[in-house]
Order: sequence, then C-alpha cells, then structure tokens
Amino acid sequence: MQLRAERDVTLNGRVYLVTVSATDAAGNVAVRSLPVTVPSQFTTTSINGVRNQGLADAAACIVGGGAPPAGHVNLVPFTNFP
Repeated sequence: MQLRAERDVTLNGRVYLVTVSATDAAGNVAVRSLPVTVPSQFTTTSINGVRNQGLADAAACIVGGGAPPAGHVNLVPFTNFP
C-alpha cells in the first residue's frame, strides 16, 4: 500500500481507512475497519484531531456495512481471494 507523503499543515492530518470484509461458505459476513492516521504536525491538537476523526470514520464504516463514509474513496476493492 502506498500513501501520500505530502502534508497540509492547515489541516489536522490525513486519515486512511483500511476496511476488510470476509464471507464464509455459509454466507456469514464480517466487516472490520482500521483507521491509519497521519498527523500533519506533531502537536497535541493535530494528533488528537486526526485520531478522533479516524475513529469516527471507522465507526461510520462499520455502521454502514463496510461502505466508506462521505469524503472517503474506495481505492482498491478486492474480492474472491483463493
């Protein structure tokens, strides 16, 4: 996975939301989301702000059945792994 390296110091940082869903042979589905946060600056405000946004985005993704929340883009959907 490659992530953007540049940063905008006018924002708290960047949130990457990694979401994985799996379906077993019986049709049971599990969805998990993990936020990866990159603060724009190493200040308490920036770190806490981007962390809180990441946690909120992950919770919204789970509630939405794996769909990314508004403002997020689904970059690489993978399906049918052997």
